Amino acid sequence: MQKKELSLLFLIILMLLSTQVIYSSANIKAKNGILDLEQWDFNEQGSIILSGEWETYKNRLYEPQEINSKEVSSFSTPGLWDNYVVFGKRIPWLQEMQSGYATYHLTVSNINQSEINALKVGKIANSYKVWINGELAAQAGRVGGKVEVEIPELKEQVISLEKTEEIDIVMQISNFHFKEKRFGNHLENIKLGTKEQLQINNLFVLVLFIVIFVVFIIFFFAYLFRGRPKGLYYFSLFNVLLAIKVGVFGNLFDLGLINKITYWYQVKFELLLSIAIIIVFFKYLKLLGPQLISDLVFKLVFGLGVLTSLAVIVSVEQLYSGMFIYGQVVLTLLVVYLIFTIIKAIFRSKINYFITGVLFTSLIVIYNINIFFDNYFWSILYAGVLILLVVYEAIYLMKNDLRSLNEYKQENKSRITAENLLETISFLHSSLNNEQIARLASRKLPKLIPYDAIVIMGKEGKYLKELVTRGERNIEDETIKITENELFNDLTNRTKPMLVQDVKEFPWFSKYGKLTNVKSWIGVPLIFEEDIIGVLTLGNKDVIEYSESQKDKLTVFSNELAMALKNGYNYSEVKELATKDSLTGLYNREAFKELAIKEYHQAVRYEHGLSLILIDLDQYQDIINEFDYGVADEIVKVLAHRCKESIRTADYMGRYQGVKLGIVLTDTDLFGAKELALRLQEIINEAITIEGHGNILVSASFGIATLEEKVGIETLFNLADSALARAQKEGGDCIKTSKD
Repeated sequence: MQKKELSLLFLIILMLLSTQVIYSSANIKAKNGILDLEQWDFNEQGSIILSGEWETYKNRLYEPQEINSKEVSSFSTPGLWDNYVVFGKRIPWLQEMQSGYATYHLTVSNINQSEINALKVGKIANSYKVWINGELAAQAGRVGGKVEVEIPELKEQVISLEKTEEIDIVMQISNFHFKEKRFGNHLENIKLGTKEQLQINNLFVLVLFIVIFVVFIIFFFAYLFRGRPKGLYYFSLFNVLLAIKVGVFGNLFDLGLINKITYWYQVKFELLLSIAIIIVFFKYLKLLGPQLISDLVFKLVFGLGVLTSLAVIVSVEQLYSGMFIYGQVVLTLLVVYLIFTIIKAIFRSKINYFITGVLFTSLIVIYNINIFFDNYFWSILYAGVLILLVVYEAIYLMKNDLRSLNEYKQENKSRITAENLLETISFLHSSLNNEQIARLASRKLPKLIPYDAIVIMGKEGKYLKELVTRGERNIEDETIKITENELFNDLTNRTKPMLVQDVKEFPWFSKYGKLTNVKSWIGVPLIFEEDIIGVLTLGNKDVIEYSESQKDKLTVFSNELAMALKNGYNYSEVKELATKDSLTGLYNREAFKELAIKEYHQAVRYEHGLSLILIDLDQYQDIINEFDYGVADEIVKVLAHRCKESIRTADYMGRYQGVKLGIVLTDTDLFGAKELALRLQEIINEAITIEGHGNILVSASFGIATLEEKVGIETLFNLADSALARAQKEGGDCIKTSKD
């Protein structure tokens, strides 16, 4: 063992030994029915147990006024009635209160402490009555001379007393329904003193209950929020069962319902609770030392516990003596096995299991001793060891299980990060439009790495073209020539991220950059199969230092982004000829409808805005009639070019039908669509110069529909068509929406 472990073991032993100071064996005993307290100092010695020789009237139930006229049968202590018999043999030193009834009388004289004001009557037997100075002071159940008359009740009471120098106590006790196995002097539960002195035991039980219950609450919530480890679960269950037993059977709560239940059923419940506590703690021990307690042993303990529980449930009062002996045999076997495992723990250097085993074994041993010698020393020692066991296991779990909470959080954070990374990657590959890919990347990246500004640029020949920007821009122009920009030229020649912790200290930013709020910056080349696809830059308002983990995540993300952008470029090149209209250079009808459907599904899935604008030239037939088809086509071509130059790169524009043009606006609501339509209306109304024909003035009608209507894609086109028809009906050069 290490010094620290030896110190802990020594501390536990010292605490166990120190509990002896709580109990004082000094006590004055009654003689011939009289207890003389002239030599007893309540201030220094505390309350006194009313033990010794009481006047005993066996098989008689007398009230105070009858006592003086009756002959005393004997002088004895309540509870020491008959010899106890085990397997047919009488064992004199084991005695119990057998079925029967009696009256006891005690006179307490020479009380020289005026502050003495209370008498405590503990759990004596099945039923009792207590008279103080001729007045009925307390009663538990109904005392009777026959089994059908007696009503048992287990009850502890503190009786208030008037200040007096002498107290006359008469007690009637009957016991037919149950043979209580509290061996020894039941009168140890009858004490005289102040209320504060007599209630200290209840206070001790309350402290015990609070300690156990608080430990249960702490570790139960730790179990819920720490990944539900089995060790915390069984330790929490152990504590809540203990708390129930202490609270209900430690006389902590005055549960009227419990007192009304037949005493035998109360005992059954307490026994079943004790069996459950032992099984649960054995399961905890098995988790603590799997090499010391095998599965077979635990199954035997569990099976034995179940059989014992069934025996308790079906047994009757007359079988309790046999049940008690059986329980003692079982507990003895458990103690022997625990001692065996404790020895194994020493040889295997399992210090924690050794301490736990010693405490648990001590608890069982002290519990049994307390049954035979029912006094405060063993009761307090039992409670002390129980608290030591609970507190030690709590400290151990906090040290060994809860200390890994940060590790668990880190693992959980890593798992969430991995899930976010996979989700982000799937988003990146869900589109073949590079502007949309960049937009999705900017939305999902904060789940992996926080930023205040982002710029994603795609490489087109010798240039970098901006695909998306959020927050502050790095540069003024949307397109830059790589070789003319020192920073981005350096970045595209790298294979790893480029980190600038303070942009003010980096010359390029003071010369070319337009960052005012961003303080730290990181640039990442987007590389796919050794080709530069673009660059990704992030800015933060604080000077930060990216961790290696963040850099790794950013590298993985940038590689996936580069692949997605590369796929987008490839798709664009392949689809270019097949999807473009030969006259306008816009998407043809099939390609436009396909892209519109795709954007529609993206908008519905991710709850983005989506709008559709249909545009039709008002004077197309007039131009044909006045000039020819060539002039009309040239005008359509010019208008298409003007409109295309006026929309965002993330939007789609195509030749929808004839000379009717269509625009799909991503992330755009009805207000934004109308604003764009107004700008396009001004642009279309500008004169068009046609060689050989001079300036020609034209106008167009606009129909707008938006996904705000929550409709299908075909319905969306129909709504836009209807709006366009209404605009043309009003004479053209008009904008109508599906809501007009």
